[in-house]
Order: sequence, then C-alpha cells, then structure tokens
Amino acid sequence: MKASFASPYLHLGALTAATLITVVYYLALPPKSTTHRKKPLRSKLPSDLITWRISDPTVDIEVYRAIWNELIPLFAQHGLNLWKANWGFQQQPDGLANADGYLYLSAKVINNTSLARVKQFNGNNGLSHAARYTRPGAVHDCVLRVITVRGQGHDHLRIIRRLSLPPDALLSSNHVLPMINELVFEDIVIGVFPRLIYHLGEATDISKMNSVEDVLYMFLQAFEGIAYLHKNLIAHRDLFFENFLVEWLPQSLSERSSMTRPRVYIIDFENAVEFSEDSVKSDRRCVGTPFPREIYGRPIPPELELAESYCPFRMDIWQFGTDLLEQSLTGLEEVDQLWIDLVSTQPESRPTASEALQRIDNYVRNTPPSFFHISRP
Repeated sequence: MKASFASPYLHLGALTAATLITVVYYLALPPKSTTHRKKPLRSKLPSDLITWRISDPTVDIEVYRAIWNELIPLFAQHGLNLWKANWGFQQQPDGLANADGYLYLSAKVINNTSLARVKQFNGNNGLSHAARYTRPGAVHDCVLRVITVRGQGHDHLRIIRRLSLPPDALLSSNHVLPMINELVFEDIVIGVFPRLIYHLGEATDISKMNSVEDVLYMFLQAFEGIAYLHKNLIAHRDLFFENFLVEWLPQSLSERSSMTRPRVYIIDFENAVEFSEDSVKSDRRCVGTPFPREIYGRPIPPELELAESYCPFRMDIWQFGTDLLEQSLTGLEEVDQLWIDLVSTQPESRPTASEALQRIDNYVRNTPPSFFHISRP
C-alpha cells in the first residue's frame, strides 16, 4: 500500500487510493536558539529561488545547513526531522524506514548496492533536503523540496498539485512522483515527496548489471509518462535522466531476483509550463531557456539558438533523446535509430512521445525476450 502524508493534498497513488504517510527524521545538531524558537525568521531565509538553489551543499555546507536549520521549528510542527547534512551527501538516521510503497531495495543477495545507497541522499542543489517523519508504529523517509518563494514557483506548485490529485493520480499512465504534503511558512511552500534511490542514468548504467530488457522497460515507462504529460498539455522542459527516478534495480544479468519490474517516476516540475485546453496549437510556444544562460548549465537544443519561440514539447523530446543517445545506446539498430531521431535538428521531425512509445513497444512485442537478455555495449 502506498504511504501518504495527511494533508489537504492527499496522494491516492499511481495505482492505489490509500492515504497514509511518508516523510523524515534527523539532522546535524542545530543551534539552541533555533531549537527553542517557536517559528523561523523570514529574514534569515533566501529571498528568491535562485539564491536558495545556489546554496549548494557541495559548495558551502555551512550556508546550506544554516538555511535549512532555520526552518526546524516549522518541520517540528509536522513531526519532521532533517537528515544530517554533510559535504556532498546527507546521512540517514539509524535504522531503515518503514515501507511506503515507493522505495524498495533490490532482492539481490550478492553485492546489494541499494543497501548502501538507501542510507544516503545526494542533493545537487540547495532546494532539497532529506528528512524523516516518525509517529507511533511508523517511520518514513522523504525529500523536502522548496517550491515557492515570494512570487516565484507558483506554476510549479499548480502543476504538481494537479498531477498529485485524482483523477490524474489514479491513472497508471501518470508517472509523476506525487507531492504528498505541503509545508507553508509565509510566502514559502515546501513540497514533501516520497524518497527513491536511483535516477534513470544510474539505473541504466552498465555497471548496475541490468539487461537490455530491463532498461527497455524503464524507457517504455519514461515515454509513457512523457506522453501523459504532453497529452495534458504540460511540457516539463528539463527532461534529463536525473529527473526520472526508478523504484529499484532488477539487475537480471547478475541474478534473477524478482519477477516484477520497477516503476519509473518523473520529478522536478520547476521549469514546466501548462497550456489550457482551449489554447491554439500555434500559441503553445515558449521563448528562451528556463534559466538565464549564464547559470542554465544544460545542453541547449538547436531551436533555442535562434532566439525565436519554440515548441516546449519538442524540446522535451530532444532533452530526453540527448541523454538516451549519449548514455544508453543498446546495440539494437531499431532502438538506437530512434534515439538518433529524437535529437533531430528539425523539431517537427522528432517523433512525439506517443510515437516513440509505440515504436519501442512494437519492437519489443515482436522480438523474443531472450534476445534482450544481454548487456548494453
């Protein structure tokens, strides 16, 4: 049963309608003044999302700790304790959390890397922090994500609220990792999300001993999730591997430890845009990179070099295709050709997510499963 966190925004799960809890406990010992204060001081917190983002724990751990420790009184009201933040990673408190229906460990007996990874959280910017929620009989880990600051982030909040509630949350084709609670302090909204261990780039790396079959089914789910967003006129605009999370690793090349397949989730809608149903297709356009170019740091599709409006849905396809082509060649001509097609310099020549899904699905259906029980090149 999927865990949920009691709130007005109840997660009914991608395939379940249960509502329980998911969140987190622990942190480096905070200053006494913060511990005993009844509420945070807004003046000690960042005034915008970019400032919060660049308070990167891999750059200045003391600044990162100071910002998040300031919010301890807020977290305490919700039974949350932050994980201990170290340089480059955060450390889980002693003892594993209860199952929440999202995070699973591999059933692999030998060299089970997930047992080590579950104890660490590797945040790559200042907007996120791992935490633990405890109540009698239940312990849950989660990720806290700053969504709004001042007037920023409200499109992100609106989109993730929609995708985390029914009817969207009840549909199996919706692969969005749901927000299970909201924490509010003045103008700041922090989303609470289930915690998973691996992103798609890690899960499909050849060192993880996943077969071509294992990774193809991950990619099928990813395309299904993208197609769902695009059908609902939502473009993500940051669809790189690190924004896809995988429940667990099959590792079928090492040992056949499970007959089920891990679910793939899409995260981080900070750059997403949504268009109304009555909008004209020709008006569903964007201009410029999601962030100023000097801090953007992502590969840029060719149409953005022209300083003209572009289709964000075609941009999504190019972004995902870029990582597929650079990190996940399969050695299968039909599949690898699709990866090439996804990054065409002509946006209108790129397959849609639905078309890409259909092409892979048809190929997998018409090929014996044993053909895919190989390693990627």
